[in-house]
Amino acid sequence: MNDLKSFLEFLYTRYNSPHFISSDPIKWVHNFNDPVQIEISAFISSVFAYGRVDQIDLALKKVFQLLGKDPLTFLLNTSNDEIRRSVENIYYRFYTSSDIYTLLVFLKSYFSEQLSLSYLFEIKNGYVSFQPMFEKWQHFIFTNELESTGTRYMVPDPGKKSASKRMMMFLRWMVRKDEIDFGIWQNIKTEQLLLPMDTHVSRICYYLGLSENSQSTFRNSVSVTENLKRLNGNDPVKYDFAISRLGILNECPAKRDILKCHDCHLVTVCSR
Repeated sequence: MNDLKSFLEFLYTRYNSPHFISSDPIKWVHNFNDPVQIEISAFISSVFAYGRVDQIDLALKKVFQLLGKDPLTFLLNTSNDEIRRSVENIYYRFYTSSDIYTLLVFLKSYFSEQLSLSYLFEIKNGYVSFQPMFEKWQHFIFTNELESTGTRYMVPDPGKKSASKRMMMFLRWMVRKDEIDFGIWQNIKTEQLLLPMDTHVSRICYYLGLSENSQSTFRNSVSVTENLKRLNGNDPVKYDFAISRLGILNECPAKRDILKCHDCHLVTVCSR
């Protein structure tokens, strides 16, 4: 475990830098300084964080061109009809323009009454839960008859035990504090976060012996987080951004590459 921690610290030092945010949807959040603007931009960016990096970036570029330098003011001062017209040509994978409209009017409705999304998260069994967020979202989409395949995907059901990677990533951005993450929420502790598990992170964690399989499940997220707590009890998800860069930047490709494995700094602790 000591060797693994040393190598993970090396990865953190190497990749946890603004130099690499261009490969991550968090790049858009770094355009803002005000906490509320950070929350709004971060939530939107996390909702879009699935699929190819270049396609995510293209979709978010269109959204933030619409929202401008002050997303909160845009949302509060723009009528719902105008928002609907503004997003007519914006869509992404599962999300239609109508789904994106739903996301924006949900945030408009919420921030017209509250100052932070942090109220929609709670601690359950030692870890953060987004059950209140899910319930708030469900109430909004059903009350306004906006339920669709896309809106169901935007905020997943925590009861279905998926890893909920995008929601866990949003929480990491809001709670942790370093050159990548913003750390603007004080009501959740870093040790209460769960590792965001996507295909890259789950696969690499499996190679490193942090999990028994490479599945992106809630169970694996808890298991890997518990193992990472042995390395860093106060901040187990510290290494998430660095680990995910190995996959996103193809430093650790899904298909074995002998040359890359030979030069990899994790080779002595990797079971691959």
